[in-house]
Amino acid sequence: MNFHGGQFKRDGLSDFSVNIPYLPLEETYKNLLIRSIDKLGNYPEIDGKQAREALSYYLNWPVDQIVLGNGATDLIYLVSRALKFKSAMVLEPTFTEYRRALAQSGTTVYDYVLESDTGFYLNCEKLAEAINTTGCNALFICNPNNPTGQLFTPSEIESILQSVMIEPFLLVIDESFIEFKERPEHHEAMRQLMARYNILVIRSMTKTFCVPGLRIGYLFGNEVCIELVKSFRDPWALNRFALESIPYFLADKRHLEQLQNWCDVESTYMSATLSKFERIEVFDGKANFVLIKLNHPNPIKWHEALIQKGFYLRTCLDFSGLGASYFRIAIKDRLSNDALIDAMKETLL
Repeated sequence: MNFHGGQFKRDGLSDFSVNIPYLPLEETYKNLLIRSIDKLGNYPEIDGKQAREALSYYLNWPVDQIVLGNGATDLIYLVSRALKFKSAMVLEPTFTEYRRALAQSGTTVYDYVLESDTGFYLNCEKLAEAINTTGCNALFICNPNNPTGQLFTPSEIESILQSVMIEPFLLVIDESFIEFKERPEHHEAMRQLMARYNILVIRSMTKTFCVPGLRIGYLFGNEVCIELVKSFRDPWALNRFALESIPYFLADKRHLEQLQNWCDVESTYMSATLSKFERIEVFDGKANFVLIKLNHPNPIKWHEALIQKGFYLRTCLDFSGLGASYFRIAIKDRLSNDALIDAMKETLL
């Protein structure tokens, strides 16, 4: 099992390692789950057709080119298992499950590591050159990227795809954090790219709708690849609660508006406030978390002191290209954010 946020448990601990918002669930949604209990004696749809139809309307994408998953991570492993890439490249530092899923499927994995000294600047030409040199037939990226928070634009993505000479070649994009900001132009530009290039997109409703215990993800994109992935998809991948939640979530526009407003306000506030610390470098992020680099002789000891005050951050020792000085901080409500900031001030004196 790889290390992830949320694994350190202690009573009274304020956990900033989990990048899932804590917006309260609506009573109407709770009632939906309660009503679903009466249906547990029946099998759910084997392929979640009604849920996929709701997603098709939401995405403006053909229903037969959508696959449901038990969370985004399930789909990462499913894609790796179904498509069996000979070799693939992972844009680092990023979510560690891409490498693990690919390696389990017998894929040779190459890293392309962006440097923190350049603010994780992406040179599209050099990345494409690395893909051409290694002969990789797939590239995995997270957008916005976890843990750096950077957003790769459709123009950057197209520049990479135009320069890759390997055939066949597939771009797999994990967009688990894409909906934390309002990006209509980005989504439209990506739809146009997906019509012209071999692209698969993975999204997580788990994060967007604050239900990590439910596990809901979906995959859409290139028709040929989707058909192959579907042939490897386990039947009844999602349970009754998850399938009935999908249409409800997609129709709940108010939640998305509240989520995006909260993320805009609190991520801006957290980044601006932490930037005032002399011993902290803040990386400009486009998601619901902030990556920092700590100028401290013993960052691990500092984090232990912070834990003693009741606050836990996501360490970055397992991310390629990062290390003990880096921490990912999830965004919470203003009261919780201020409490963490106060504790950081006290421990950095």
